[in-house]
Amino acid sequence: MSDSQLAQHILKKWTAELRSKDRSFSKVQSNFDELFYELWKNKVPFDVTHELIKQAIAAHLPNAVIAKRTYQANKQKLDQTEKEFMDGWQKSIEDVCYQSFYSYYPPQTEANIEEEKKYGNMSAKEYIAQRKYAEQYPVIDIAKLKERWKNGVNTVDEFFDGIDLEGTDDGT
Repeated sequence: MSDSQLAQHILKKWTAELRSKDRSFSKVQSNFDELFYELWKNKVPFDVTHELIKQAIAAHLPNAVIAKRTYQANKQKLDQTEKEFMDGWQKSIEDVCYQSFYSYYPPQTEANIEEEKKYGNMSAKEYIAQRKYAEQYPVIDIAKLKERWKNGVNTVDEFFDGIDLEGTDDGT
């Protein structure tokens, strides 16, 4: 099953379950969290999930009859027209949906995009950082060290005496 098909399947299941759930404003966040958690848990990619947002919002919006009844019941307390009330209701559901979506799928930035691993288990950026760190240490000629060892040295200082330790500022 492709990612898109899996996402559509999860959305349809969530929409069917939504009919029996509390859809009051206090439960909107948890309803969307259930959807996006299920998508995230099934490793549905950011792009595929992002395409489902409009469908998820439409599924959570109240039908016209319920919206009209709610407006009529609260008309005395509200200082707005029916259209403004409906638009505000839809906007608040959209905002909660996006908030929930981005809590599971943070926007991709350069900081959190994983680079391709080119050097074993390291990205190019990690490899360059490692090389820069490694190159600050001296390069020692092993052949010269073996010859000194054969000639018999008594201390570590004598062992390294006169050997060019490249890469250090003070030669130590």
